[in-house]
Amino acid sequence: MKKLLIVGSLALMSIGAFAQKKAVLTFKSEKIEMGKLEQGTPAARTFEFTNTGKEPLQLLAVSPGCGCTAAEYTKTPVLPGKKGNIKVVYNAAAPGNFTKTISVQSNTEIPTKVLTITGEVVPKS
Repeated sequence: MKKLLIVGSLALMSIGAFAQKKAVLTFKSEKIEMGKLEQGTPAARTFEFTNTGKEPLQLLAVSPGCGCTAAEYTKTPVLPGKKGNIKVVYNAAAPGNFTKTISVQSNTEIPTKVLTITGEVVPKS
């Protein structure tokens, strides 16, 4: 029993040490309120992130949830302590409130993060 506890403790410590070596994707904010947008005018916002882990961070895919949103993102590896960004452009075509999501795939321990943009499209004056 004592050996089992020692082996279990060592296994947990090694898992903890391994987890700390991974890249960690930390966003300044995972939600951006875009406010009121004029209909027919695309609007862009940028999500800023930092690699707070110990290994290079690689964004593998950034996928907007619909065709009304496009994304450009840092494609080179982001070294520990360095920053990257994801620029999101929303095509404000239809009037009304909106909530759109962007799925971010990376080489982190939690491989998927979901970002959100919200706002309201108002008719052109």
